[in-house]
Amino acid sequence: MTHYVALIAGQNGAYDVTFPDCPGCIAHGRTIDEAHRRASAELSRWLRDRDASHIIRPVARSQATLLANLDFADAVADGALLMSVGASALQNPAVHRPEIRQQ
Repeated sequence: MTHYVALIAGQNGAYDVTFPDCPGCIAHGRTIDEAHRRASAELSRWLRDRDASHIIRPVARSQATLLANLDFADAVADGALLMSVGASALQNPAVHRPEIRQQ
């Protein structure tokens, strides 16, 4: 299973989850647990869509690498949480097909 670092921000009743390595992959939940569950499902869906479009999956960066980015570090300093979210281990066809485009 591939894991990506997610940023979760919000307050009780409204949490947003974003993935710095997966632009446009966003999830929401009323609680942190619900947001985490929905984030995992949305990440899997987002990656499947990329696979279906023959776009190489992004490399998952470490928390340390992401925290070196000032925007990311500022969000954490402002109270956002980091979490690791797993995506289903569907095979990425881009790994074995060199004609697949990168984005």
